Amino acid sequence: MINNTSKLKSRLKEKKVMFGTVDTWLLWKLSGERVWATDRASASGTLMYDTFQNMWSSMILSLVGIPMHILPPIVDTSGQIGVVDESIFGTEIPITGLVGDQQASLFGHCCFKPGDMKLTLGTGSFLNVNIGSKPLASITGIYPLVAWDIKNSITFTAEASSITVGTCIDWLKSTGIIQDVSSTSDIAKSVPDTNGCYFVPAFAGLPVCALFTSLLPPKQNFLASFLSCLKYSNQKLFI
Repeated sequence: MINNTSKLKSRLKEKKVMFGTVDTWLLWKLSGERVWATDRASASGTLMYDTFQNMWSSMILSLVGIPMHILPPIVDTSGQIGVVDESIFGTEIPITGLVGDQQASLFGHCCFKPGDMKLTLGTGSFLNVNIGSKPLASITGIYPLVAWDIKNSITFTAEASSITVGTCIDWLKSTGIIQDVSSTSDIAKSVPDTNGCYFVPAFAGLPVCALFTSLLPPKQNFLASFLSCLKYSNQKLFI
């Protein structure tokens, strides 16, 4: 956008451009366009934040051509951030928290100690592990994120994800193979194994939606392989 939108370029020169994450936009609107900020947890998910230096990364911003001045100030995850404009609900309401969705889930599951973890299943699955007060990098390439920053005490998380979980369920329903998702487990358990049928979810990887290694398998064996693939896709997050 910066390279291809002339109006944006001119506004950048005038320093009239403000960038932020979803929480930044919500805060800006709820506060009556008075507070522009984000927290470290949300900032660390943009890949423009240096988790090891705990600041916006001037090196990354320079590489991608994004000026530092368009990024919002960083505030604590919990604290007095602003107030909801009185015109919205008829009274001012304190805004006392900003945080990313998976970090909020980690906190909501009371994963307060290093080693505590949670697995959230939705459109995708997200495994988050509390790794304590130091941003430890994984040898498998998992990049540490900020979990939360409360009273200048930062807690970090390692996150792994599989983006085809709920997507698979939606696809399964769209094929008409099942009508009620809750019935899949009982149907799959009615057979001892998959009988050589394998389901490979590839909704965001291979140039096909999904791959079967068995032609016209019985419904029971197919569902057994389908549920197994979801289990293995989550199991690999631990490896």
